[in-house]
Amino acid sequence: MTRDAAISRSVLSDQVKDRLLQAILDGRYPPGARIVETRVARELGTSQAPVREALRDLEALGVVETAAFRGARVRRPSADELQEAFVIRAELESLIAQVLAAGDEHDGDWLELRRRRGRALQYRLHLGARTRRRRAIQIARHA
Repeated sequence: MTRDAAISRSVLSDQVKDRLLQAILDGRYPPGARIVETRVARELGTSQAPVREALRDLEALGVVETAAFRGARVRRPSADELQEAFVIRAELESLIAQVLAAGDEHDGDWLELRRRRGRALQYRLHLGARTRRRRAIQIARHA
C-alpha cells in the first residue's frame, strides 16, 4: 500500500465523522439513538471501515458510546457536563464581547486578555484531565 492510499482513507473517515457529527447536531440522531454502521455506509456510499473509524473518533470526543454486540449510540451528556459547557460558553461569549469592544487597534492587548482569560477559565473549571476538557469544549461549541 502506498502512503497516498493511507492518507486518502484517513480523509474519508474524517469526512464521514464530520457528516455524522453534523447529523447528530441537526437532531437526525438524538441522544440515545442507535447509529448503524451498515446504514451510514450505504447512505454515504462508502464501506464500513471509514464509518467504524469515524465512530471511534466520535467516541474519543465523547459524542458517541459503543458497546460490544450493541453498536454505537449517541451519548447523553451528564448534568455536570452540561453545566460545565454553559460556564465555558459564558466565558467565551464574555471574551468575544471584550475583544469586540476593544477594537482592532489593540491587537497586543487582545492577545494578553486572551491569555489571562484562558488561564482563569482553566483554573475555575478545575479541568485537569485533557479528555474531560475536550468533551466540555465540544459540548460548549455545539450547545
